[in-house]
Amino acid sequence: QKSTVSGFGDDREARLTRNDDGDKTALGHWARALHCRRDLEVSGHRTLLSAIMDVAKAHSDRPALIDEQQEITYGQLVRRAHFFMRWGLDRGLSPGSSICLLMPNGVDYLPIWLGLGQIGCSVALINTNLVDRALAHAVTAAESTTVIVAGTLASRMADAAKQIGRAHV
Repeated sequence: QKSTVSGFGDDREARLTRNDDGDKTALGHWARALHCRRDLEVSGHRTLLSAIMDVAKAHSDRPALIDEQQEITYGQLVRRAHFFMRWGLDRGLSPGSSICLLMPNGVDYLPIWLGLGQIGCSVALINTNLVDRALAHAVTAAESTTVIVAGTLASRMADAAKQIGRAHV
């Protein structure tokens, strides 16, 4: 037998199933995600960072992000996002600034994106597989004023910057 969960509360009902043997892992995660989505639709004023801050208030010591080298909690995630927000403001970034972010997945990726988003910056998340002309095109298309690059990708970005006439990456 299977059970059904509805997450939207209207005619766009999303159905998820679980076995009655108690295997609720994926179901529970999806149900919570759908519930959060519904709350976002109702309020209209929440951001991803504000939703994460709410989780951090209730579960600040629980793991939020894990990579091969480290793990950070929800509390640390919010503090890092605020750090990057202050970092951006100290460098003159303002609402409407366009930023390119070129870095592999890791525990700083989300806090950088969230922190700059809190300022009101538009953050273009650049594919780390791009090289040369393709990378130069992505940065040009984003019309960014600033490019944040992971150290491991600096030489790749330097090559692309030559093609678009930007040496100050």
